[in-house]
Amino acid sequence: MKHENFYKENMKQSAMKKQKSSESFILEMYTQMVIDESLFKMRKATLLSAIDSALDNRDKGLFQTLSTEYNKLVRAVS
Repeated sequence: MKHENFYKENMKQSAMKKQKSSESFILEMYTQMVIDESLFKMRKATLLSAIDSALDNRDKGLFQTLSTEYNKLVRAVS
């Protein structure tokens, strides 16, 4: 009987560890998604501001460079 209880307890602990590991992985994944989204939005806003500035200054070369970079950024997430 002691061996059965030991086995059951051991299996319960193993299952709980797997569940905690899975929950931890999911939490880390969500955290990374939030960070990635924040970085994307920040980079997008920075590029749009720089593009506006290039337009205001009539800097065609810089505008084209920034526009290309912006388009690559937007396509990367599509």
